[in-house]
Formats: sequence, C-alpha cells, structure tokens
Amino acid sequence: MAALAALALLTTIPLAGPARGDDLGRVLQPGVRKPDEAADLVRQALGADPDASRRALERLVAMGEPARPRLTAAVRQLLERGREVVLRAERLVGDPAKAQELQEQVNATRAKARANIKTLKKGKPIEVARDFYEQLDDRVPLLGKVLEVRVAVCRAMAGRDHLLKRWRGLDAEDARFDETNESALGAKAEAILALSLEEAQRIPAFGRGDPPAEGSTAWHTWFYAACRAIEAYNASLKDQMSTGEFANVQAVNHYRELLGILPMEVDPRLLQAARRHSKEMADLGYFGHTSPKKEHKTASMRTKQAGYDGGTGENCAKGYPTGKAAFWGWFSSPPHHRNMVNGGNAALGVGQWGDLWTQNFGRGKRAMLLDADARGRLAVKGDVLPPRG
Repeated sequence: MAALAALALLTTIPLAGPARGDDLGRVLQPGVRKPDEAADLVRQALGADPDASRRALERLVAMGEPARPRLTAAVRQLLERGREVVLRAERLVGDPAKAQELQEQVNATRAKARANIKTLKKGKPIEVARDFYEQLDDRVPLLGKVLEVRVAVCRAMAGRDHLLKRWRGLDAEDARFDETNESALGAKAEAILALSLEEAQRIPAFGRGDPPAEGSTAWHTWFYAACRAIEAYNASLKDQMSTGEFANVQAVNHYRELLGILPMEVDPRLLQAARRHSKEMADLGYFGHTSPKKEHKTASMRTKQAGYDGGTGENCAKGYPTGKAAFWGWFSSPPHHRNMVNGGNAALGVGQWGDLWTQNFGRGKRAMLLDADARGRLAVKGDVLPPRG
C-alpha cells in the first residue's frame, strides 16, 4: 500500500468555483430589450446544467451586438472555469500511473470477491467475503477520489471546442486560450483521464447508452458517475424512510459499489411492500416469507399489491436494532447475501417495524431514468404506511 500513499492525500477540494455574475456588467447595454433578460441568461450560462448553459449562450448570441460584452464575459468565465478544473485536477491526482495501479488492484480484488460469492456457504467463504469487503473498503474510496476528479475533468472538457469557436468568433483576446495553451491543456486532461478526449467524450451518461467495457478506464469513470447519480436519487426519497431503512439501503449499495455492481434505486412501491410485511409479522406474531393471510401469502403477491410488477426476491430479519446491523446479519447468510448483490436487481425497498426487517428486490425499469410524467404514474397501490423505526 506504500505506493498508494500519495493518493490518500486527495481531498474534496471543489474543482470549480461558484459562478460570478457581478463582473459581467451590471449596467444594461443599449438596445437590450428587457432589463433583466441578459443578466438572467448570463446566470443560466454559468449554471451547472450544460444544456441550459448552451441554450443561454445561443440566446445571448441572438440578441446581437447589445449583448456582446456580456456574451464575451460569460464565455471567458466558462473557459477560465474549465481550465482551472483541469489544472486543479492535475495537482490532485499527481502521478497518473499510481492511479492506474490502484485501478488494476481494485479490478483484481473485485474479480476474486465476486468469484467467492458464487461459492458462498457458512464458514470459510463468508469469512473470505468479509476479508474482501475490508480490502475493497480501503481501496475503492481511494480510487473514488481519482474518479471524482476524472468526472469533473470530463465535464470541464465536454463542449470546450464549441466554446473556443464561440470565443474566437467574438474576436476576443486572451493568451490562455490560444491554440498552444489549449493543446497543452488537452494533453493534461488526457493524462488525468488516462484516455483520449475523444474516448472520454464517448462515455455515455447513466441510462443513455451502453456502458464501456467493464473494468476499463472509461468504465470506471462511467460507473463512478452512475453510482453518484443513483445515490442522489435515493437521497431525494430519504424522507419516505426511517433512519434505519435509509441506513440499510446505504449499506447494501455501498457493498455493491465495492464489488463493481450498480447500486439499486429505492422504489416506494417495494418500500411499502417491505414495510407492510414487517408490520404484519409484528402484528400477527410470525416470522418468515409466507404470510398466514391468503391474499398476502408470497413476496411476489405483496409487491404486486403495492403496484410493483417484477419483484424478484425478499430478505427477512429479526432482532436487529439498526439498519447496518440487519445488513451484516444478511451478509453472513449466503442466500440473503446473494440476494443483496444480485446484479439483475435494479430496485430495492427496505421496510422496518421495530426490530423486524424486510428487503424486497425488483428488476423493473429504473424509475429515475423515466421522465417526470412516467415516474408520476408509478404510484403505490393501497394505503401508504408511514415509517416506524
């Protein structure tokens, strides 16, 4: 691990500063039709949404000569921001060869850990699974620091050629953005990414195309960004879960990420099916997957009753005070362990009722990849049971 020590110094120093709109001209340029229109467009151009930024720049162009000073200042700031991201990233990553070495170590450990899961049984294989967990838990977050930087560089360089064409079309001057300096900046970005810019720009956003070959450098960057997108989506549903339920989701998905398996998204329908089952076990004083109520007999019936078609399995646990403790209980049981890391499962619902826990898994299309209208049609069927930790 000594060769990796330098990577441990990577921090979460922001790779891009906040947008500055105050230096883009407070006084409305003559001929601009609406008092706030140009200022609003500048704010959009400097925002986090790249599509909105591009549209705002196009609208500033369409406003003609009166908006030219603000357009020039906005393009300059976007170019400055992207340049600074790459220069900071170069300082953070240090020697790219060490990052590649760490990536290969993670690939090798993941392959061994996943092979071990196929042979899981009580005793030694479970102990080995825990050893692999600890090895990956040391290395994957360290690699994540590098991948965070790479994702930022990918975003900074995406569309830069278009910005440069816009800049040169404005006849603006700044030596930092001349061909020599831009060529040097591109070379720095490629060293950080361990990819050509052309290869990096072909990496699709999560859910918008086939991912790169698993284990490749491009795949690691894609996978890290996908994990963060799923993590953010699940956090948006946090208020629907008890503290223990959310902690259990986080523990399961952290383990999947360690193994190189996409995390599952929280689905409110599976959440309700799981929570209803935990409550029923508490109310009726039984424990298991088979309900004494005919209409709730199987896990598949229960997930369908909550509105989810495509349920694939269920884990139940009793006697655990926290979501993290329930995770480790299931981790130590081979069939439950395999349910949690099944790569075919895309959705998860965790239901807690006191010390009773249920996990329901599903293979339906990820709701987070649907548009807002389609997502709104995926409503929970039946009464919504509030969380009870």
